[in-house]
Amino acid sequence: MSEEQIDRYLEAHIHEDAHFRSTMAYSVPGYPTQENSLSLKKKDFIASLQDGQREINSYETEVSIDEIKIASDGKNATVLTTAKEEGYMPLADGSGGFKEVPIVGQSKCAQILRLSKSRVIQMYNARCKTEIRFEEE
Repeated sequence: MSEEQIDRYLEAHIHEDAHFRSTMAYSVPGYPTQENSLSLKKKDFIASLQDGQREINSYETEVSIDEIKIASDGKNATVLTTAKEEGYMPLADGSGGFKEVPIVGQSKCAQILRLSKSRVIQMYNARCKTEIRFEEE
């Protein structure tokens, strides 16, 4: 998909009042694990995806649905997912240059999906716990 197609998809499938919370643990060989938490609204969430797309090379992801609970109204659902990700990120090499470092991640998310008035499934809320490892080659 082109960047424009991705932007249109996200705009249509993320609710205007969407809220995303993520806790991320970063593991870099030789350093203690660092944690960071983010709380984002729709606009900032989309911007963070766009930034990640530009920063990570050869990105691949595999998402599995672990559980779906549809609410009695038939218009809301809670979805539990696991995403496995990998790619390469340029990091400073200590001598003024950069080297491509492999990264591997796994996210576990609880998401609330809603059916809009125009019958489009939209992400309304997501809470994720992500572990990211920078690998040594």
